[in-house]
Amino acid sequence: MALSERRILILYGSETGNAQEKAGEIDRLCQRLRFSTELEEMDGIKLNTLLSDFSLVIFVISTTGQGQFPKNALGFWKSLRRAKLPPNCLSSVRFTTFGLGDSSYQKCATRTILVFLSIFSRLYRYNWASRLLRSRLLHLGAQEVFDRGEADERHEDGIYQPWVQNLREYLLSSFPLPASIDLIPADHPLPPRYSLRIMPKMELDTPDEMPIDSASAAQSPDLATSIFIANRERNAALSHVERPRSRHEQDDEDWDRIKRNLAVRARQDTKTAPVWLGSSPVDILDKANILKDAPEKYLLHKSPATPAPIEFPKAVISNIPGTSLARVISNTRVTPLGHWQDVRLLTLEVAIPIMDNLKYSAHPGDVIVLYPQNYPKDVQNLIDMMEWGAAADAKMEFVNGYMPKGFRLQEGATLRDILTNNIDFTAVPTRMFLEKLADFATNGDQKEKLLELVMPQFSNEFYDFTSRPRRTILEVLAEFYSAKIPVTHVPDMFPIIRGREYSIANGGCYWNKVTIESKEAKSKSSQHPERGPKQASLPRGERSSTQSEPTAYNPQVTGLVTYRFELLIALVEYKTIIRKPRQGLCSHYIKHLPVGTPLRVGIKNQTPPPNGHLAARRPLIAIAAGTGIAPIRSLIHDRSLHDDVAETLLFFGCRNEAADFYFSEEWDKTKALTVIPAFSRDPKTDSKAALFQQQKMDDLVGNTSDHYLRMQAGLPPLDALSTSKLSYAYDEGKNYVQQLIRRHSEKVCKLLAQDAIICLCGNSGRMPKSVREALRDAAIMGGFCKNEAEVKQKIFSDKAGTSITFWEETW
Repeated sequence: MALSERRILILYGSETGNAQEKAGEIDRLCQRLRFSTELEEMDGIKLNTLLSDFSLVIFVISTTGQGQFPKNALGFWKSLRRAKLPPNCLSSVRFTTFGLGDSSYQKCATRTILVFLSIFSRLYRYNWASRLLRSRLLHLGAQEVFDRGEADERHEDGIYQPWVQNLREYLLSSFPLPASIDLIPADHPLPPRYSLRIMPKMELDTPDEMPIDSASAAQSPDLATSIFIANRERNAALSHVERPRSRHEQDDEDWDRIKRNLAVRARQDTKTAPVWLGSSPVDILDKANILKDAPEKYLLHKSPATPAPIEFPKAVISNIPGTSLARVISNTRVTPLGHWQDVRLLTLEVAIPIMDNLKYSAHPGDVIVLYPQNYPKDVQNLIDMMEWGAAADAKMEFVNGYMPKGFRLQEGATLRDILTNNIDFTAVPTRMFLEKLADFATNGDQKEKLLELVMPQFSNEFYDFTSRPRRTILEVLAEFYSAKIPVTHVPDMFPIIRGREYSIANGGCYWNKVTIESKEAKSKSSQHPERGPKQASLPRGERSSTQSEPTAYNPQVTGLVTYRFELLIALVEYKTIIRKPRQGLCSHYIKHLPVGTPLRVGIKNQTPPPNGHLAARRPLIAIAAGTGIAPIRSLIHDRSLHDDVAETLLFFGCRNEAADFYFSEEWDKTKALTVIPAFSRDPKTDSKAALFQQQKMDDLVGNTSDHYLRMQAGLPPLDALSTSKLSYAYDEGKNYVQQLIRRHSEKVCKLLAQDAIICLCGNSGRMPKSVREALRDAAIMGGFCKNEAEVKQKIFSDKAGTSITFWEETW
């Protein structure tokens, strides 16, 4: 039991759920130390909440993108940055911070000044959000009473585990417990923060003693079935059958079984295709020739079996806040069937509401958020494993209406619906999940093993069991079979399905934008969009009972604007030490997503690359690898709308020309575009045709002084080459975009001299850093700069006079 005078507020800002998970672990640690805790996302509280009587406020925040705050922390951060806040307004706040970042990301800031001027700095922004937050809190007078922590997500436990253990020691020493009160031991279960329960039966349910007219029930099977379903739970308790069927359900099942009988189908359809045993036909109506086993069993070479169709989850058009209705137009695989990677071009038709005549306007760089579902087979597997059959189809509700952030609960949703639409049981389990699972393990060895895995000294064992093989929660539950999670603990135990973001891959006229305004919208078009419709005047002294507060704003839907968006999605499928292949939840969902399926999708405006008429007059140097071509293609489409578009030079890296050279058929048709592909896995050839093709490309881009050819011929390097950091060691013997940037340095410098826009998209690993180094080298090799200092001044300077725009989108 927590002590009321010991209060801790834990606030998190998380984009992918990692910081939220760490905040949850700290929350459970504090509960075991007898603290009363409150766990909230940063945007879920007001600034004055910090001034409440908390013993400590713990901020756990991740850094996203290029040194940005997570979306669920932006509102809090903006309120904290208000200039009107007095310097010592938070003097009573005692706090500490823990930041999660990625050291591979570089500091990248952009500034738009009339003609899209940008600034790019090469200083690191590692854990930038937590550092900014800490600095602002100290500036407002808050007291940092415990040292901050900063972890790299690539090996976060090396920092997080010691930090959280030191936090525990600090709390015990600074806030000692009375001698009569002990800590809550690790093997003692904590109460769930969120709890489900079966919705109690209301007056609309049929009572058990309700008389049933047999004649009317026979004439109205729907009535009889409804009564049976309403009492199914009671019938299950009185029966050995886990889920009793009504008479009509049993009849339907019998009829389906009869229809699947081969002989019955043959008699119903005389055109049934003949069955063959090897090269001899078999008369299936001749009982003497009917075999007990399938004919294929007796063949030396089995005929290829047609895989059974996968049952796709039913479309549930739930009203997810901030989403729009969409429909799947096409779901096409763009890589060959024999290629190792399955890449899909998913086309969606999205209907976006017009709120009070304010229309959404799409821009290059925007993303679509997809919300995947679990497949019925996997859901049923979890239900059977946890023995939830009796409650699987019962309507559920949250106790006291308190549910986790991001949970999407439809009215009348059953447990099966919740597992399908909300619970991510294919995720890799966290320490907190294993710790909670140990509370329900009845086998002593299994309980001991679970508790051992979450101990800090066994971090390597935890990694080998979970992250290294990418073992899923479902597989962990199968291994620790004695742990049966109660239905009530489902939202507290399992992670929530999060939306997956994908860059829009088309733009301009390819969006097929159509605006549909309602009749009411036309009559309101002259009204102020921010104030809504003008209210009728009331007599003096009267006030409408429905009149809202002066600051309230209730937007009205006044029409729809439809877009046709394309998404280029690489499905995540790979193998680990576990025999069964690994597959991402959303990838598995998209792989079998049928055409015509209705969806709810989110649309997010990102920081766009320079676009529009003025930007189209400037040359574009675009660098993309793999599916990173998606936002680049959207920008190219946008530029093609304008007549006086400047030249575009696209460096595109992929593995094979015949496998993943995406959109290659349309590049030749795009005006003012030159594509220089880098096929990293295609075999190299020294044939005359290849050399002629290379010479043709050199002539096209004006490459008259090629450094690579000079080096191969044994000639000295170019005079302009005076940098000491050329990265040939990493790229040697390979064919990547950074090599081609150096090879065509003269063309790159020619465009840089015309105030070019540079756009870089792709994976956030080694590629972005290598490309930045190649751009630096190309600027020197091509004569645009004399040395590294001039490169920093002309291209990567943070001074306002810089005319080069650098935009980066990596993930």
